[in-house]
Amino acid sequence: MNVSSVNGGCKHETRSIQYRRRIPYSLGTDPLLPVNPLSLQPLSHVDTEHLTSQLNEFFHTIVLDEDGVQKRYQFVRKLESILQNKWPERNIQTVLFGSTESLLADKHADIDLCILTDPSQPAPTTCEISSAFAESGLEKVVCISTARVPIVKVWDRELNLSCDCNINKTISTINTKLMQTYILSDPRVRTLIVMIKYWAKKRCLNDAAENGTLTSYTISCMVINFLQKRSPSILPSLQMIPHLQTNLTQNEGLDVSFCEFPELVFGFGDRNHESLGTLFIEFFRYFGYLFDYDHSVISVRHGTILSKRAKGWQFQLNNCLCVEEPFRNSRNLANTADDITVKGLQLEFRRAFRYLSHNGNLNDACSQFVFPPIENSLSMESYVRELLAETNSTPLGPEASFSNSTPDFSHMNWFYDSFTFMPSPFVTTTSANADNNKSLPMIPCTYVDPYAYANYMNNSNHLPPSYLDLYGLNGRIGYPNHNRFHDEKADWNPRDTKHSNHFRRNTRNHKSRKKNQGESFNFTSEAVHMPSKDGRNIPSNPSTTSHAPSPHHIHKQPILQPIPAFKG
Repeated sequence: MNVSSVNGGCKHETRSIQYRRRIPYSLGTDPLLPVNPLSLQPLSHVDTEHLTSQLNEFFHTIVLDEDGVQKRYQFVRKLESILQNKWPERNIQTVLFGSTESLLADKHADIDLCILTDPSQPAPTTCEISSAFAESGLEKVVCISTARVPIVKVWDRELNLSCDCNINKTISTINTKLMQTYILSDPRVRTLIVMIKYWAKKRCLNDAAENGTLTSYTISCMVINFLQKRSPSILPSLQMIPHLQTNLTQNEGLDVSFCEFPELVFGFGDRNHESLGTLFIEFFRYFGYLFDYDHSVISVRHGTILSKRAKGWQFQLNNCLCVEEPFRNSRNLANTADDITVKGLQLEFRRAFRYLSHNGNLNDACSQFVFPPIENSLSMESYVRELLAETNSTPLGPEASFSNSTPDFSHMNWFYDSFTFMPSPFVTTTSANADNNKSLPMIPCTYVDPYAYANYMNNSNHLPPSYLDLYGLNGRIGYPNHNRFHDEKADWNPRDTKHSNHFRRNTRNHKSRKKNQGESFNFTSEAVHMPSKDGRNIPSNPSTTSHAPSPHHIHKQPILQPIPAFKG
C-alpha cells in the first residue's frame, strides 16, 4: 500500500506501509522448546533420489530461460536510452545486478539495475529519474528516496517487466559477482538456492519491505553458509582463500576483494556426495532445529558461524537472526525480521522438514500460503495454532526413538563452533529420560589449543573471541589474560575504577602477573582447568617440558574431552 507524499514534494515519491505482517504478534516471543537432534525423523525411508529428480524438474520449469534474459536486457537498454537522452552530458550507464545476473532469477523476478553516472558531474536524484521515466511513458513509477538505499520502481507494459533502480551503489554489483562465483563453484548450488527461494516465495517469507520477513539475498546467504558448514564442506570462503588484492578492490572504504574465478575452486565440494534432495531436507533441519539463534551469526565471509558477542551484536535491535553482509560486515542482513517473525520462520522451517522427512513430497512442503481476509482475524489465529500444534508434536517414529538410535557423530561439528566455544543445549524432551544424564548425547566441545593459547598470552593483549567465551563461562573461570575486562568491547580500565581491587582479586592469577612483569608465559594445563561435574580429572598436558607444547603433541591428545550436552 502506497501513500503519496505531502503537497510540494515529488509526485512520484511514496512511503511503503507494512500493512500485513506475515507472522502475527499473537505467536509471541517465548522460545521454542529444544529438540534432541537425534530424535528427529531419519531420512533412511525417504527417497532422496526421487526428491532430487523432482527438484531438478521443477527448477527447469521456473528458472529464467534465455528468452526471459533477452527481454530483460532489452528493458535495460530502453531505460539507459531514456536516461542518456535526458542527461547527455552526464555519461550515464546502467549495470544489471541481483538475481538476473547471478543466475538465480525465476520467470517472475524483478530486474535490479544500478545507474552509474560520471563522478565529475552531479548525479540525478531519484525524484528526477522517476520524473524522466514517467515522461517517457513508463507506468507505476514510484520514488522511494527515504530508504537506506534510495530506489526508483518502474514497470513497462509492453514487456510486462518491473525494475528497481538505484544510483551509484556499485557494491550491489560486487555482491552479485560474489554470489555468481559461489553458484558456479558447484552444480548443486544454483538449483538448491532457486528452490529454497521458491519455497520462501510460496510461503510468503521473502518480502522484507511489505511483511517484515527476509530478503531473497538474505536467504541466499543462509544457503551459501549452510553449504560452507557441511561436512565435508561443499563451498569454500571466497574471501578467505588467497586472492589478488589491489587498490581496485576498495569500494566505499570496504575491502571487496575475493577469488573471482570459479574454475579455481570448482570441485572443492567433490568429497561431499550428498544429493540435492538430501541437502534440501537438511537445510530445513538445520535452521529448524540445529541452528543456535541466540548466540550465532551467519558469516559467508568467514565460511562459518561467528558469535554475537564477538561481533558486539548481542544487544542490537532485531538481532534474533543475524546474517552478516559479506562486505559491509557491520550490517545484519536479517534485521528486517523481529523476534516474533524469526520464531515464525523457525516454525516454517520445521514444518517443511516434517513434510519432506515424512514422504519427500515437494508440493506439500511448498504449498501456497494465503493471507486470510483482513476482517477475519480468526483465520490467522487458526494458522498460528495449527503451526504450533504441528511443529510441537513429537517427530519420532517407532524406528527413530531416542533410546534406540545410534548416535552418528559425523555431523557433530554442527553443534559447536570454534567461535562460540559452547556446545548447543539439545536435550531430550521425553519425561522418562529427563533426569538421566546418560540419555543425553555426547556433544563434542571445541578443544583448547594450548600452543595457540600460549602464543596469544605472549604476543597479544586480548584473547580471540572463542577464548573470551570460554573464560566468561558462567563466571566459573577467571580471565587469566591481563588487567582488562574479558569483553573486548568494554573500553574501560579497572585500575581507574573503585572496583579495581575486586577485579584484580577475581581475574588475575600468577601467570598473568608474570606476563605484566615482563616475564615469558609458560603454558600449564592448570591455566585452562575446567572441573567436571562427575569429579573426573582433565587429562594433563602431554608435553614433558614446562614450555608451550608443540602442535604435534596437541593433535595427539586434546586438553579437554567431549562433555555431555547440558540441560536447558
